[in-house]
Amino acid sequence: MDLPAVDLAEARRKVASVGADIHDLRERAATIRGELTARRELEEDREAVRADLEATLTELSEAETARIAAKQDLDRARRAARRDRDRRERRLRLEDEIANLEREARRELAAAVHPTFRSTLEGLPIAVEAGSRPGEWCGPRTIADIAAISLAGRRAPIVVVGNPGVGTESDGVGRDEEDDIATAALTLGVPIVRL
Repeated sequence: MDLPAVDLAEARRKVASVGADIHDLRERAATIRGELTARRELEEDREAVRADLEATLTELSEAETARIAAKQDLDRARRAARRDRDRRERRLRLEDEIANLEREARRELAAAVHPTFRSTLEGLPIAVEAGSRPGEWCGPRTIADIAAISLAGRRAPIVVVGNPGVGTESDGVGRDEEDDIATAALTLGVPIVRL
């Protein structure tokens, strides 16, 4: 559930821009009022200046309305951003909870299967044994894997990668271990394919 991020920058810019317009219009209105007062004192014609003042005040009123709308838009965007942040945090908490539950389920499953796994390894005619806790054993990992696969009931062949009989450091599988793997697979009825 990916949520798009709410962009507050544009809403903030709009509020700032309208605020600057209002400041300019207020200064212009104050200048016109001063000119109107001066013309009154000099008893000069004031009609053009009055019309200019009315137009400026109308523009100022519209700008103030626009600022109110811009602030409301910014408030809505902030609430939406807060909701999205809360949703993301909730999603992350749920993902953490799911991961914790999955780990706990794996631990419980491993603990439940461990006695059977131990018995399976002990029943093999080779030198391998299970440790006291799930995930512990003494012997080749491939043999433990074959035992686990046999317990899962999988009957498709498994692939054993290595160079049988060479026993080099790079492949990790020597002749004795290769024989043990074949014996474990045969005893447990797990078909293997060697590569």
